[in-house]
Order: sequence, then C-alpha cells, then structure tokens
Amino acid sequence: MFEGIKKYENCFETKKTGSGEEKLVLKDTTTCRELEPLISSVSENVDDDSAYKYTKNFIDKVVENYDEIKNLKDDSFKEKIDEWADADTDIYTSNLTEWLNKSVKNVAYLDETIKDFEPSDAGEALAFSQTLSIHEAYDKAYDFLKNKK
Repeated sequence: MFEGIKKYENCFETKKTGSGEEKLVLKDTTTCRELEPLISSVSENVDDDSAYKYTKNFIDKVVENYDEIKNLKDDSFKEKIDEWADADTDIYTSNLTEWLNKSVKNVAYLDETIKDFEPSDAGEALAFSQTLSIHEAYDKAYDFLKNKK
C-alpha cells in the first residue's frame, strides 16, 4: 500500500497571486498533474485552499510515517486518519473562523456539526467542523492514493 506515494511529496509549491497572497498550488509536471482528480474531488466539499492543504498534508504524513503504516489494513488506517485529522485541526478560534469564512462549503460542516453532534459551545462546533472536513479529505486521499504505483 502507498508504494508510489513518494513521487508526490514534492508536487506542491507556494505561489504569490496578483494581490500578493500566497497560494499552495500543484507543480506543473506530469506526475503532479496525476493529483488533479483528487484535489478536484476534495474541493467538492471544502474551499480550494483547504483542498490543496489537506491533500499535501495527507501525502506528507504518509511519506513521514511510511514504515509504520505500509502494512496497515483499511480499518487500522482509518484509525490513523482519525488521529491525523484531530492533530491537524486548528486550536485557535481565529484560525477556525478564518477557515469557516473561506467558503460556504465549510459552513456546511458547521451546520452538520450543530445538527448531529450538539457541541457544547461555538469553539467546539468550529473545531469539530474542521476536523470533519479534514477527515473527509483524508478519506478521499486514502482511497485515491493507496494503490498508486
């Protein structure tokens, strides 16, 4: 599982937009363009910036932890995704509200959290919403990348 993942570890770069804002983008190589369907799939549910960030983070985590995870079965790997999503969730409310404000797609996670999980306060609702979005992105990345050679 994930035998070919290392070829994607350097596929992302930061570029400045016309307004001077930095954006994470894919490098324009044949190998890196293989990730376009994954990023497109992830960005169906979250803003584009988060789609690139989550995809890069997942690849980095798999590469960094390859020896530990290469033989995990689906259920065990899903537990690892839970752990990573929790660890990657912002802890500061300002970062969480910035994430929320990027797209109505992110707001949908907040709606789901409030409806299904009854968080105790706004901070918990925001954090859990972001965790859900990261988890879903990592699930998509797992399904897309696990058998890439």
